[in-house]
Amino acid sequence: MNRYDADYSPLFAYGYGLSYADNRMISNDLSTIVTGTAKSSGLTVFDGKLSHKWSMNLISEQQQSEVVSNTMSLPHIAYRTIDKKIQEDAFRINFSGTGQGAVKFVLQNSSLAETLTNASSLVLNIRSAEPQTNTIFVKMDCSGQQPNQADCSKEFDISAKIAELTANSWEDIRIDMRCLVQGLAGNEMVDTLTFYSTRPNALSISEIRFETTANGLAKPCH
Repeated sequence: MNRYDADYSPLFAYGYGLSYADNRMISNDLSTIVTGTAKSSGLTVFDGKLSHKWSMNLISEQQQSEVVSNTMSLPHIAYRTIDKKIQEDAFRINFSGTGQGAVKFVLQNSSLAETLTNASSLVLNIRSAEPQTNTIFVKMDCSGQQPNQADCSKEFDISAKIAELTANSWEDIRIDMRCLVQGLAGNEMVDTLTFYSTRPNALSISEIRFETTANGLAKPCH
């Protein structure tokens, strides 16, 4: 919009505010209604890119490598970035089934104790080319001195939830936090979220987040 245009009608016209004698008033009836749907509060792990609060590693038996490129592989697992809406805003994990492979996210310099107490769901936006029932686990545990101890490790098989998905469709699955926090709530050492499998599996992920707003969509553990 330029001055002298036929349809020139700015909120603040040319010269407005240059004089204290200017007594022209502007409208104060601007809408205060926020439109759109706000996301539930919580802790984001991955949302088109890895949150700066987390590190991401591939694990195969005793080998471990931090994910620092758009394609990586170890003997039992392979990783590569893929496109969902924009370039490289998701990733694909292939478990070979020849041994245990895992992708691990570690919260840096902090603990998941508050999230374990307050979060209602772990939400994954995923796509599976052929939804299958081969076991694939999500696990929460400690990366420090207590890994895999009973009070520092809890896992849940998500294969049944994956089997309910429509093939080649991006969908949310919600895991009730009660599936993951039994015996862990309040443990200041818990800082790790891991996905692992010993069976052939392929999974694409575009979002991982902990929700703290109950929405009733997470199915109970079974």
